[in-house]
Amino acid sequence: MCHIPVFCWIAATVLQQMLTMKKTTDIPKTLTEMFMQFLLTQTIRKDQKFQQIHESDTKHLLKSQKENILKLAELAFKNLQDGNLMFYEEDLRKCDIDVTEASVYSGMCTEIFKEECVLHQNKVYSFVHLSIQEFMAAMFVFHSFVTKNLDPLQCILGEKQRNDPRSYHQSVQNLKPQDIHVLLNKTVDEALRSRNGHLDLFLRFLTGISLESNQRLQQGLLTQTYSTSSSIKKTCQYIKSLNRKDLSPERCINLFHCLLEINDHSMQKEIQKYLKSNKGTKQNLSPAHCSALAHMFLMSEEDLDTFDMGAYNTSFEGRRRLIPAMRGFKKARIAGFPLSETTCEIVASILKSPNSLIEIDLSDCDLGDHGVQILSEGLSSSHCKLQTLRLPGNLISENSCNDLVIALTSNASQIKELDLSYNHPGEPGLTLLSMQVETLNAEYCSRLRLKEGVQKYISYLTLDPNTAHKRVSLSECKRKAAFVEVEQPYHEHPERFRFASQVLCGESVSEQCYWEVDWSGFGAHIAVAYKSIQRKSLRTAKNMGK
Repeated sequence: MCHIPVFCWIAATVLQQMLTMKKTTDIPKTLTEMFMQFLLTQTIRKDQKFQQIHESDTKHLLKSQKENILKLAELAFKNLQDGNLMFYEEDLRKCDIDVTEASVYSGMCTEIFKEECVLHQNKVYSFVHLSIQEFMAAMFVFHSFVTKNLDPLQCILGEKQRNDPRSYHQSVQNLKPQDIHVLLNKTVDEALRSRNGHLDLFLRFLTGISLESNQRLQQGLLTQTYSTSSSIKKTCQYIKSLNRKDLSPERCINLFHCLLEINDHSMQKEIQKYLKSNKGTKQNLSPAHCSALAHMFLMSEEDLDTFDMGAYNTSFEGRRRLIPAMRGFKKARIAGFPLSETTCEIVASILKSPNSLIEIDLSDCDLGDHGVQILSEGLSSSHCKLQTLRLPGNLISENSCNDLVIALTSNASQIKELDLSYNHPGEPGLTLLSMQVETLNAEYCSRLRLKEGVQKYISYLTLDPNTAHKRVSLSECKRKAAFVEVEQPYHEHPERFRFASQVLCGESVSEQCYWEVDWSGFGAHIAVAYKSIQRKSLRTAKNMGK
């Protein structure tokens, strides 16, 4: 938030007012507290007679402006639902806001609400920033819930009864302010369904506003402070228990922000303990812990060097939630972790936004052509500062190689080293890429590399008859060996095994290789060994490869 100019202005406004009034209250520690103080500050500035107001008078001030504030809050909520950032006179009338007094409301919440004239015809209204609209919307939802004005909340509380008001009223009629977790949990679900995160801040504000300490800042808007601590604990447990695979890492990190808004630092403390422990890599991290860990990395003020996904003992879902953490590191190693289309989009979005990355290793992530196309969009961004990109074993064909060429020929590209080994990029693409980077690794490239999983590293091996023991019979195609009682009429050869019933392959292997063997009978022993192993010694006859 500190990178957003509007938030910096809000923070400066609040702190200046606190210093001017010599307030004894603590400086806001959460986003909700900051915006609550901002609303109070702007309301105080509305009327000159309140310039010298004391803290004890703020309740009376908010009470006198309650109707106006709640009308603005209703406007904010209804338009947030529809994704509207700009409002017209008709929208104001729906919330009982007198159009002729719009400037009065603008003055009441100076800088919170503004009006503009478009083409000198219709006035257009908006909040100064979307975050302010989201905060006001959260205030309206909380106030509606505790005052039993539940009709506007059917979109949250009664999604399944959207077309059945009677059924909805029956399901919510017994809800009390102390049941705030019902509203919060439903809002969590609603926010998680959003692909673009348009309800993230709204959810953070709603959880924060529900806190009793923040309710006290609303004295005047609320008739009393409601006991919500036990109910909020239920929401904390609900958030921590979420382990759905369809949750995007960004939504998961926002859930961690929600926990901080209600002063639940338990997961943060557990992660700190995990990082300090010498046995940290052996401890299993839950997906929720991974979201907390990603948040801590993103918030760190230290210069972080290397992020290695393999260093954390967690599930597939946990690793997916760690992906956003790479933004704050200079180097990131995600090797061996298959990336879905959605996860590729997250990596690309990281490259499109300010980040510290100069090296990424995405070996064996099975990106495929479509994944590389998505990644290339991030590589073309002016924010991308990558110098080294490793993409071995990613099913890259000639089609997606063209996307890489376009990305690397853009003015933004700073990539000096590119590893495309174990792919099939095609000669034309490799020729163009070699002109854009200082170092291009295209070893072991062939059409075979377009097979998924370990199949991309398959090696077709044959047996070397010059190494076969005389009781090892080979098939004509040299692909099958069998132990026999009768010695075979092999000629003498310096590489033949004399005592051990073994045979070597004719092909050598290096780097990453994969092969399959079928066997029957009493069994077989298979090993990888150097060509220089002993073959004539009785002492090593039963020790394969030594």
